[in-house]
Amino acid sequence: MASPFPGMDPYLENPGLWSSVHQRLITYISDALNQTLPARYITTMGERLFVVRPGRDIYPDVAVYEQPRPAPFPSGGGVATLTALSDLPLVVILESSELHEVYVEIVKLGDEGERVVTIIEVLSPGNKAAGSRGREMYLAKQSEALASAINLIEIDLLRTGEHTVAVPREGLEREHARWDYLICLHRGGDWDRYEVWHPTVRDRLPRLRVPLADGDPDLTLDLQASRVGTRIVGARTMIESVRRALAHRVERPRPVIPPSRIARDRDAEIDLLLAEIANVGATARRMREDEIDAALRALIETEPIKSAALWATPNLARWRIAERLRDLGIAIIPHDADKHTLAQVDLGITEADYALPESGTLGLLASPEKPRAISLLPPVHLALVTQDALRADLRDVFVEAKARGDLVFITGPSRTADIEFTLTIGVHGTKSLHVWMME
Repeated sequence: MASPFPGMDPYLENPGLWSSVHQRLITYISDALNQTLPARYITTMGERLFVVRPGRDIYPDVAVYEQPRPAPFPSGGGVATLTALSDLPLVVILESSELHEVYVEIVKLGDEGERVVTIIEVLSPGNKAAGSRGREMYLAKQSEALASAINLIEIDLLRTGEHTVAVPREGLEREHARWDYLICLHRGGDWDRYEVWHPTVRDRLPRLRVPLADGDPDLTLDLQASRVGTRIVGARTMIESVRRALAHRVERPRPVIPPSRIARDRDAEIDLLLAEIANVGATARRMREDEIDAALRALIETEPIKSAALWATPNLARWRIAERLRDLGIAIIPHDADKHTLAQVDLGITEADYALPESGTLGLLASPEKPRAISLLPPVHLALVTQDALRADLRDVFVEAKARGDLVFITGPSRTADIEFTLTIGVHGTKSLHVWMME
């Protein structure tokens, strides 16, 4: 069966498979490059060797257990020795294993000998495990390459583990990059400049630039189509080839679930949330309480609003939203009105119980005071969000909300497309979404 994923297959991230996946990827990359490298260039495979001690969840561990043999207790009189009276322990002997990691080197041949110009690394779990010997050795090799004239390409197809590729994580987050996988190119001598590809599980794997030396043009390595430049190396994709090669395993491994996203500082999370909300077609802004009157007036001037319904929550009451709207001539419909009445309302006003900066998604918990209909039926939806609603990851929301009733997720206005891919806004829900981050 073909993989349902357009690019990297998360099932291949299983530690029990990764050694085979890693070896095959390196082999495919080396073979692909060798077929189109200019004259006087070749690829070779380098190798790192280190000892893996059991006990870390990186690769399957091996242990030998010795069951204790009952020791006879002394008979007769006299004083028993300390050894005879002690309980025998279970002896566990951990068998360390040697781990070989290979990588690709592009070498230029010359009259004065061979010269490594580019190194291509495919990261392994051992490279990303905090405190491991494999990580120490990898980072030392990385630092050596970055300080030299050698080009370094790092391919990280593992969602778990420490951030390891050369480009700093802070630099990616500053650009609001989103990724599950990272491919980083550092050209020798460019110091703080990095070229980064950051696909998610929903994207095909990218076409990489592979730099050479002495003014020779870059090659293009297509990780997805197993091709370099214009020459196709194989009819199947690299990842699909790896999957097929490992298909003899009877039990399909479980996918690796990465840890929850780590939240940044509060202001950065708010900036990301507002940017992502704008990216999905809604409007978003920071809001102080003394700005509410002017903001409501501007909203009514831009939207055809004659009536509104709002949640019966302490915050909306404290901010006097209903009173402010009445002062502007807007009719207020009770929150517990029937659905037919609420469907005729122009503006629905809610809070948000959860806000996910990474996708611009709002989570709304339903209750008698907070009916779902107010966020779903009126054509205009205004959501007021407090900083306490920020959550780093969708998993955090599910853990908190699983026992708290119905949960509605809202990511931008309602979008509907027919079989002809004609997109229509607001047919099955809100046509216009406005989000205010209260300060």
